[in-house]
Amino acid sequence: GVVIYESIRPQLRILWRVPGTKLYRSIDQEMEGQFVPNVLIVQLSSSLYFANVGYVKDVLLRCIGEVSKAEKVEHLILELASVLTVDATAAHLIQDIVGDCRGQGIETAFAMVGIRAMKTFTKAGLVKFVGRDMFFPTVDEAVQWCRAEQGGELRSQSTVAAEPKPNLPFETLEVGISNDLHPHCTQVCVSIPHS
Repeated sequence: GVVIYESIRPQLRILWRVPGTKLYRSIDQEMEGQFVPNVLIVQLSSSLYFANVGYVKDVLLRCIGEVSKAEKVEHLILELASVLTVDATAAHLIQDIVGDCRGQGIETAFAMVGIRAMKTFTKAGLVKFVGRDMFFPTVDEAVQWCRAEQGGELRSQSTVAAEPKPNLPFETLEVGISNDLHPHCTQVCVSIPHS
């Protein structure tokens, strides 16, 4: 029951920069961090498929709405390191999310997308719709792009206390590492294709 619940209701976490580093972690895991002005960074915690992507869309759009009450969101970065697989339905719904964001004046970028997920995004037309240049190997590179688009360099922001969260042969070998389930444990997911 717990595994099914976790896959149908994956966690979405807001990320902020660990001070003095280029690392981005959940506001639930780091007591101090730095938000990037006008950039919302959200980490998705599990593979995306027809049964959970509707939930992801609802929570993500609600999160954007809540954050927008405090500060205009100009860029959304989706960190997908823990997303090992994506089905076609999910890829199309992510395209809908990108379209909804564009309608609100929000540009969407993707960070740390794995090989298998990227293949599905490409086949489903998401990469063409979004633009290949909107996929970045790290969150920090996506942030740097967003800041450049905003006309400024990444500057030092004030450090604030965490607030509660608002109401992803060898070419296809994929490894996901996360400590989202528990701060003292590390989860390692290895995906090895059948030959």
